[in-house]
Amino acid sequence: MQATLNGNELVLNGEINENTNFEGTIPNNLPNPCILNLSGIQKINSTGVKFWIGYWEKQVASGLKLQFKDASTAIVEQFNMVKSFLCGGDIISFAAPFICNGCNSEWSPIFEVKDVKDGSFPKIKCPKCGSDENEIDEIEEEYLAFLTR
Repeated sequence: MQATLNGNELVLNGEINENTNFEGTIPNNLPNPCILNLSGIQKINSTGVKFWIGYWEKQVASGLKLQFKDASTAIVEQFNMVKSFLCGGDIISFAAPFICNGCNSEWSPIFEVKDVKDGSFPKIKCPKCGSDENEIDEIEEEYLAFLTR
């Protein structure tokens, strides 16, 4: 995993696994609140989840407030499976896997939490063909379960 601090946003990229060293990768003196941009996290395994929770719970206990931005589908899976994965943070936006019924394109647009509060996604257009005949490539209510926690 790589980490880059850009103002009050910490951008994380790569995989979070048994080789991830949060203490050695994440800069000291994080802004507060700290916005974690998670669009570049491609995979996270069970050991990575354990390291994640251990690191961020310690930071939150020392007063850091977390906000999650552009969470990748890999991160959303963890929001849904591991209740403590949020470490008390707030989700601002997240990706969701969509498929176009017109041209069969797949993509993962970003949604702000405020736009899906009612438990369903707003209508969007396919970036390839412009069709609005598309749908989430998951079971919608299961994918959005993290919103009701």
